[in-house]
Amino acid sequence: GWTFTYVEASSQEQQDAAIQQMLAAGEKPIGVVLNPVSGAAAVASEMAMKDAGIPVVILNQVPSAEQKDLFVAYGGVNDYLSGVNAAQLLIAGAKKAGVELGDGLVVNTVAGHTAAQQRVAGFSDEMKKSFPEGSEILADVNSGGYLEKEGYSVGSQIIPANKGKFNWVYGVNDALAYGAMTAAKEGGLTPGKDVLFVGGTCMNAT
Repeated sequence: GWTFTYVEASSQEQQDAAIQQMLAAGEKPIGVVLNPVSGAAAVASEMAMKDAGIPVVILNQVPSAEQKDLFVAYGGVNDYLSGVNAAQLLIAGAKKAGVELGDGLVVNTVAGHTAAQQRVAGFSDEMKKSFPEGSEILADVNSGGYLEKEGYSVGSQIIPANKGKFNWVYGVNDALAYGAMTAAKEGGLTPGKDVLFVGGTCMNAT
């Protein structure tokens, strides 16, 4: 006998607007399951729902310390470990291809996206521990989205700008990595030979 309403938003502003509209209409659901577009930027909406007495369950992005009193439960993955695993997969791929890892590029997603920040932190820590000494991230660029087209857009900028200086690319999700791979191919690079690519998680449709 429950009524379930699903609202999709492509930006934190859209998500905040939907929540404000719900509150302004005087609606008081028994709870809200929130998948923040940007974890840190969602705090204002979470505070508003708490003030309205609406329990919140957060998905996907591990809440920050300042959010600890704003939700009743969290369900999601360990994104730091996802980044560690991506670095380990890159190491294994380089060994199989007979490539010594050097410097690389990171194709990131929306600025302030907590999950992506944690993935990059895990990747960076594993890189410092296990990559050849001196390996660095030459560029870590936010794409403003999650899909292949955003990965392609960022890849089209940072791959030519760093040509000859890197031999790996980490996309914080698989779609971004795939988009950057397409950009590399168009730039005359052969994935798996000239440059190695590794994704994270969340393969999104184009």
